[in-house]
Amino acid sequence: MSAGKFSLSFVGFMLCLVVSGMSGLIYEVAWVRSLELVFGATSFAVATVLAAFMGGLALGSLWMGRAAQRLARFHPLRVYAVIECLIGAAGLLVPLLLQAIVPLYQLSFTHLHASFTLFSLWRLALCGSVLLLPTALMGATLPIASRVAAEGAAAETGRRVGFLYAANTFGAVIGCAAAGLALLPSIGLRRTEWLAVGLNLLAAGGAILLARTRRGLRPEPAADDRTPAGPAATAALEAAAAGTGAARAGTGAARAGHVLVALYAISGATAMAYEVAWSRLLVLVLGSSTYSYTIMLTTFLLGLASGAWIGARLMQKRAHALLAAALSQVLVALTTYLGLYLVRELPYLYTVAHDRLQPSARGLLGVQLALAAGVMILPTLGLGAMFPITIAGLDPSRAGAPRIVGRAYAWNTLGAIAGSLLAGFCLVPRLGSRGTLVA
Repeated sequence: MSAGKFSLSFVGFMLCLVVSGMSGLIYEVAWVRSLELVFGATSFAVATVLAAFMGGLALGSLWMGRAAQRLARFHPLRVYAVIECLIGAAGLLVPLLLQAIVPLYQLSFTHLHASFTLFSLWRLALCGSVLLLPTALMGATLPIASRVAAEGAAAETGRRVGFLYAANTFGAVIGCAAAGLALLPSIGLRRTEWLAVGLNLLAAGGAILLARTRRGLRPEPAADDRTPAGPAATAALEAAAAGTGAARAGTGAARAGHVLVALYAISGATAMAYEVAWSRLLVLVLGSSTYSYTIMLTTFLLGLASGAWIGARLMQKRAHALLAAALSQVLVALTTYLGLYLVRELPYLYTVAHDRLQPSARGLLGVQLALAAGVMILPTLGLGAMFPITIAGLDPSRAGAPRIVGRAYAWNTLGAIAGSLLAGFCLVPRLGSRGTLVA
């Protein structure tokens, strides 16, 4: 596979990840709606549910990053298919678990509602008991998918992982929009969840078909079985044994890698803080309906997916990872700050668009989407570009790609949990939405 083209099997797997991303966001929208019926729709309850959801993603990513080496003897596409089937099975169990926690929640409310801290922790534990298994399985898909990205030239692994992430996030955009705007209103909550299960099985079936084709990937040998061969490997061993400069370069690369992971974790925290603050600001203009929230989340995900795609293309040019990450964060900061001036004009722009266009109900959704995109799209491009930049900077060709991807994604998700809780429970109540964005 050349640097500028993808093999048919890789393109097919990207489509599998699009379907998987659709399923994941349909689940998230449906489960958040279900848990709102149990816990209520307050900002504290929603922040708790999202924290439990992302905590499962982080655990699954870390686990698969470490377990991928033990699974190296199995075909990565077959492992991915098994995970998708398990997600579907877990998705069928979630409604039953939700029914089981209702009496526990009622009992805890009676005894713990006087203590906000204890009650919030118990609510988080209940959410975790329901969402841990399916979300951990979802988090495990990206590290195992990185083995698929390692099918071509080693130097291109980071870029291909970025494209896989972008494909999965584009699927999430479609799933979010479909669930909030079409599926839940038309077919209801349970059938929407069953459709998500069907998408899991579709992604699994596609991966199995790809594994059976001649262009499918071969299982990787375990790291212990890989022996250097050829003049290049011999020269590399000699250089490693003789030169202290190479060791220093390796130490510098390790330090740069730690900095990149730390930046990516902080980026995850700020991304969720932005999302919470933007949601609170835009709800004053767009309203608090399910459609409005879906539009905001869809716009946010669309920016992340587009940014990931742009970031993967940027790293194809061998850009310096730390410099690219710094520029991405500068883009986020500047466009967010400039967006505060646009937010002030949103009521006026909304009124003008409504009066001049006289849109239908569906046309009004388009107006809301344009207004949300005007505020959010540029900052989220920078946030989305951080994943491919980070992965390329960590150089997954040097070591196991699943371990590197799992570690980076897990730290980003843990940062997102911290940002969501900090913004929902502390920053927005104390500083307000505008103050949170500035901070």
